[in-house]
Amino acid sequence: MQNLISLLQEQKAAYTGNHKDLTKLINKIDSTTHAPTSEKHIKRMVPFVKTPLLVDYVNTTLKHYFEQKNNFTKDLNGLSFYDIKETWYLFTLLVCSDKIETTVSHIIETMLASKNADLSIARRILNLCKNPVYQTQLNDIESYFEKHNKSTKVYQWMHALQVTSPTTFNWEFVFQLQASQVTTGKTEFTDNLFLSVRGFEPKGNGASFQIDLTDSNRDIYATWNDFSKENYCSFKNKKIQLSLVPNLENLKDFIKELEAVFNLEFDRTYDFQYFTRGFKNKNNIQKWLREK
Repeated sequence: MQNLISLLQEQKAAYTGNHKDLTKLINKIDSTTHAPTSEKHIKRMVPFVKTPLLVDYVNTTLKHYFEQKNNFTKDLNGLSFYDIKETWYLFTLLVCSDKIETTVSHIIETMLASKNADLSIARRILNLCKNPVYQTQLNDIESYFEKHNKSTKVYQWMHALQVTSPTTFNWEFVFQLQASQVTTGKTEFTDNLFLSVRGFEPKGNGASFQIDLTDSNRDIYATWNDFSKENYCSFKNKKIQLSLVPNLENLKDFIKELEAVFNLEFDRTYDFQYFTRGFKNKNNIQKWLREK
């Protein structure tokens, strides 16, 4: 499969405008490291909107690439095999246009219909661009997420704890609890064991949290998310059966089960924490964890 930049370059013959403009666009995108996340990133594409032939060329090429890459859907492992930063910078260029570009509408409609996980990226870009031309598309996305977020695990859990997330996009929190002197069967395990919990702005498919259990040697390892059904973890490549499939709501009960299974005790005080600026009542999570 072609990557997006190669596709732009290989089809230069189809571009009837000044090829220097196209080269500048490619070089600008090549200089970036990730998809746009701020107004500063959005402004990188604004100068290119002044060249209508370039906008039309990007409009046609991006739609072809979107369909070639199976509409950016994820595989069973949750991976999307497409050029993320290149795609979303070109999408940004089109969103900055003074008229509705067909590819933008096509991508948004398709992602809404398929509940695509990366719809959250399109949402962020539309909000950062603030282009009134796309207000209808933005309203459709916001309506989707308004209904969608209320049903996600992270919002339900935070609501119960009276924790409010920031109004900015791409918010997340991560905290880690630590235990030591683990014993399982006849095997003594004296390295540190870590339980890491991450919550984040829900993706288009409803993903909103991830829980990881591991140690520095990775003798013990497991990861769970909104869609997990496996109630076990691995210890030196052997399955250890658990009664719970962990999620945010049953996290305290899951910690108790780990303590019983491995004969250990977790410190309920964060070993590590990170919260995006803007959370309200975030300390309620720590208080909740300490209430055994």
